[in-house]
Amino acid sequence: MWKFILISVLAALAFSSSGFPQDDFEKFYSLVQKKPQIHLSILNGQVQVFNIYKQEVISVYNSKGKGREERIAQFIKDVYFPCEDFWNGFFDEQGFKEWTGKNWENLISSATPGFLIPFQVDFDSVFTATAGKLKQLTGRVPEGKWYLIYGNKAANMEGLANIGMFADFFGIGGEGYEQLLFALPHEINHQIMGKIQADDGTLLCRIINEGFSCFVNYLYWDKKISPAKNIGFTDKEWQWCINNENKIYDYTKGRLDSTDDNMKNKFARAHRFIFDGAPDRIAYFIGFRICQAYINNNGAESWKDIYNLSPGEVFRLSGYEKFMKNNL
Repeated sequence: MWKFILISVLAALAFSSSGFPQDDFEKFYSLVQKKPQIHLSILNGQVQVFNIYKQEVISVYNSKGKGREERIAQFIKDVYFPCEDFWNGFFDEQGFKEWTGKNWENLISSATPGFLIPFQVDFDSVFTATAGKLKQLTGRVPEGKWYLIYGNKAANMEGLANIGMFADFFGIGGEGYEQLLFALPHEINHQIMGKIQADDGTLLCRIINEGFSCFVNYLYWDKKISPAKNIGFTDKEWQWCINNENKIYDYTKGRLDSTDDNMKNKFARAHRFIFDGAPDRIAYFIGFRICQAYINNNGAESWKDIYNLSPGEVFRLSGYEKFMKNNL
């Protein structure tokens, strides 16, 4: 499945880690030293990349030989305070200290799942190449900030309100750099959308934003990967949703205007469910299906309209309810 993906980005692979034992932390420190820049500007300054993972590697390496508590204190000084605004999207200084203590063994081991990813992929090159293909597809370019981290596994790639996007290599974990490459168009599309319209805070907005970015990801890969995979579902989960779409819609339709964070998270977060038996992150399915309905109702190229329409307009013009009933 991944062959056509990997061929398209082969030239952007940065360092081959095949020659380095995964438990040899010094080798990876030496690679960071060859490209030590923490802050980079790409796409003529429209996108800012902050390589926080490099700060993490440098701090861990420079504190070796010291006691555990002294190393953790140094890590907080080196990693938390220079990017305090970013980390506060997850936790404050005390929370960061507690997280660091609980995850110290992962942070100091290059064998931790996901550690290798930034040494296997040149993110800047891959991002630029992906954004270039997206521009051809959509006519639009992203703008914003990216933070590359070894983090708390809250997500693999996601946005933090008013801060920017992040890629957590520990969150991606064993799925490896292929998952980063596959899902990057989805995340870049969020940055494109963020330039055009503000989030109105409703559940419907969350549904449309996630579903549309999944749909753009689907188009980016030329529809060669299933809708299920593009929304992060198994084929079984996708089919369950198709079989129960009317039940899902009945639950959802009266809640579309909700601005309650708990309600939105029930629809959009991992391990949160709208009712027993449903997959988590059901918003991605509903949003993807609304996009399919919109195109069915308005023509093959009409998906580009969604960038400039409000969530309410997208939903209304999609004819989703009729589409759903005709495709049960």
